Amino acid sequence: MPFLNFFTHRPGAKSHRQVCVFVLLMSVFSRAGWSATESQNEPFVFQDTVPHVTGYESYAVRPWTEPEKQRVRQAVRTVRVLAPGVIDRATAYRSVNIYRSRDLVIRRALAIASPIRNGLFVTDRLLDGRHKKRVEDTLIHECAHLIDVAHLLEIDPNWTSAVLPRMQRVCELVRARGSTYFDVSFPQWAPGYARSQDLKYRQLAIQEGMPALYACTNLAEALAVCVERRMKGYRPPSAMDVFLQEHFFRTPFQADPEMQSVHAAMTQHVAGERDAALESYTALIESSSRFRTLTRFRAAVLSDQRKWEEAIADLTTALEVFRVSSKAMADIYKQRARCFMLQRKFELSIADINHAIELDGPGRSENYVARADVWKRMGKVDEAIQDLSHVIEIYPESQSAYQQRAYLWRRKGDVAKEEADWTKMIEVEKDSVYGLRQRAMLRNRHQRTEDAILDWTQILSRQPKDQTALVGRARAYETLNKFELAARDYQRLKISFPSAGYRYCVDLARCLVELGRYPAAIREWDAAIEQRGNYYIPYQEKAWLLATCPDASIRKGELAKQLAEKACELTNDRYCRCLEALAAAYSQMGDFQQAIQYQGKALEVARTETDKEAAQKRMGLYEAGMTISQAK
Repeated sequence: MPFLNFFTHRPGAKSHRQVCVFVLLMSVFSRAGWSATESQNEPFVFQDTVPHVTGYESYAVRPWTEPEKQRVRQAVRTVRVLAPGVIDRATAYRSVNIYRSRDLVIRRALAIASPIRNGLFVTDRLLDGRHKKRVEDTLIHECAHLIDVAHLLEIDPNWTSAVLPRMQRVCELVRARGSTYFDVSFPQWAPGYARSQDLKYRQLAIQEGMPALYACTNLAEALAVCVERRMKGYRPPSAMDVFLQEHFFRTPFQADPEMQSVHAAMTQHVAGERDAALESYTALIESSSRFRTLTRFRAAVLSDQRKWEEAIADLTTALEVFRVSSKAMADIYKQRARCFMLQRKFELSIADINHAIELDGPGRSENYVARADVWKRMGKVDEAIQDLSHVIEIYPESQSAYQQRAYLWRRKGDVAKEEADWTKMIEVEKDSVYGLRQRAMLRNRHQRTEDAILDWTQILSRQPKDQTALVGRARAYETLNKFELAARDYQRLKISFPSAGYRYCVDLARCLVELGRYPAAIREWDAAIEQRGNYYIPYQEKAWLLATCPDASIRKGELAKQLAEKACELTNDRYCRCLEALAAAYSQMGDFQQAIQYQGKALEVARTETDKEAAQKRMGLYEAGMTISQAK
């Protein structure tokens, strides 16, 4: 379209405003077309769930809202006008899946591309109307990532020769001026820091023909930035522009049958069709040296199948192929290190992670997290703690590092340091309840019941139906003899989790007995029996109350015997408490000979010294011709 080319290829802000006006007009004319035709075969598909694929990130997602979908659809209409070649290529072989990310790891990004899924993860920042970055610009950028699905870009001689020397010169100059911008993990990139670095060193990048500083982080990012900025009037150096024209913009676009096969293999991979994916990858790898990069993808399938040696062989081949991008090589070393680790070849695993650290530098936290995992499996707790401490030093907001280090402190028995790490985790991510839950359990284990209750209560203030928190707080209240408060929590559990109501009826009844509300307790046991007739505890507990209750009007020896016999039948006479309930029932009926017989059986199956001591005292009562209610 010559008319469109006039608008999109002229540099400068004026050109960009003209394009915006043109796109607005085009979107008005095409608005009806989206729902009438494109919705029937939509190349951009909104997904509410994401499949896990071994070896690839699977960020947490949430369902889309209709306004969010409309916002993205509008941007897609604009992108189709601005960059038809990019859209044609990104959607030529399979639909682009769009996921609404809720993952805390990528919340600082605008969007993340997932080539294995041909998908984009869209974050809150992108859809925030106050953000200056347009949604369509980001879509162009991320679709450029999807086009290089097989990582062919990393070994393409035209692109690497045109871009790599420029990137290296910029990186060296930025590092020489004291910046660690290129040497940190993605989660460590605060948006403000990224912007400040981009402004500070942008001129260095421009002098080398790169449109932005962050285009120098890796070859794929350089390409995506060039594609995006070119649509806004930027003219890259001729060697780069020739490549971009041929691979991203030229229309009409002619689909490549071999790339169709690549996408088909990845579709099988994502769908869990491992044997089919393995066969497809193998056919492509053997068909052309161009597809040797797929050994990295095939290795992921082989790892799924626990074919470690074959996976390691493929990754070794991949290391021979990926000799341009240090980041790609570091990722392959880590992938191979994991295979070695799962083979329990720990020294080889450590060596590979060390290679990754050499390539990435000391600022990338994920390498040290991976090495800490290997140290942990080797039983070298101190080395693992040292690596996680390094992660925390360079990335103080790493929830994962605090979490893993807390578990290691637990293995060393250092309660204070474990609690300190759970506390830091809570401070770092206030919306997460994981740290609160772990700290509550830690405090409970060490008899700090009041503090544990505070943590359980904090969880419930955020998630009122959190089952673990309700149970934990109820148990803690019981420990403090606050049975009224415990009963309230068990009542909430009964209502919130009706399928497990029979268990919470028993718990509630236990509190009601302590409060002296015996008829109410009996009703709870009856409700439990009605819901789950083969659950022995309500029979046992009701039998015990009917045989031992201080209130004579409640005691019913014969009924207690029947209930206790049912409990013993359900447990095959193997549970001390059931046998004791039957012995108590016989004593209440005045049959002390039978009471002594069953109390003796209870002594035989008692498991703990505490149970044995209590059972022996009751035996003494029956031998003296006394019931438990008389002893009370």
